[in-house]
Amino acid sequence: MRSGGSKTHRKKQQKDRKIHIFDQNKRCIASLDVTQGIAEAELIVSSEKGLSVLFYVCDTECIPKDTIAEWEKDEIPSRKRASSPLDVPHLAAGEMLQLAMEHLGYGRERVKKDYIAMKGEKPYFDTIPFEFSISHSHSLVALALVAKETEEGDENRLGIDIETDISGRHINAGRMASRFFTETEERKIRESECPVLDFMKIWVIKEAWMKADKIPLSEAFSMDVKEKLSKRKAFYIEGDDLLGVIVV
Repeated sequence: MRSGGSKTHRKKQQKDRKIHIFDQNKRCIASLDVTQGIAEAELIVSSEKGLSVLFYVCDTECIPKDTIAEWEKDEIPSRKRASSPLDVPHLAAGEMLQLAMEHLGYGRERVKKDYIAMKGEKPYFDTIPFEFSISHSHSLVALALVAKETEEGDENRLGIDIETDISGRHINAGRMASRFFTETEERKIRESECPVLDFMKIWVIKEAWMKADKIPLSEAFSMDVKEKLSKRKAFYIEGDDLLGVIVV
């Protein structure tokens, strides 16, 4: 749990929302309480290579208004939006990114100068050697961050997607799977006792993969999730009526 130095990321608890993170062997490696502000965890990708993912998450409904006002004043200039009403999840993502970079030894002014955001493209750092990915669903916001390269010089790719209110999604999972998923995945959905849940489990992986490899969503839809995950590392995010995944 991180409170962001002198800033206070706390508010009277409104709901009991816990986030649990699992590795590919289905072992729970972290449990976070997002009702108390911005929570964080370090997820080990490879202990041999010293490679890990920093994960930050918060529920913006649990953030005090005065803290949100501080975030707005300290926002990265190129992330600012002339939108109304105030885009709190957007502000939260920017604050988490700055907290993550402070944790890694980069000052806020350096981050603000190095952050590049171009319309229609994934934002990135110009010279800071880290890759990041952001996702939000309703009031929940999540950030994942990893070094751009391994010690051997290989490129790291990173993508995250989270989805909340799974039980409230009234969709024809079988029909949507026939449009967007492979035949094997469609068959799994149609045979499932919980088709919407299983549909969303595959959906978040494809969304995260699209972000990680910077590919069109149509290409991500056509890939076989099981085959792809056998070649990459993934962390699974679960909670009360929410799920997500980090692909690296």
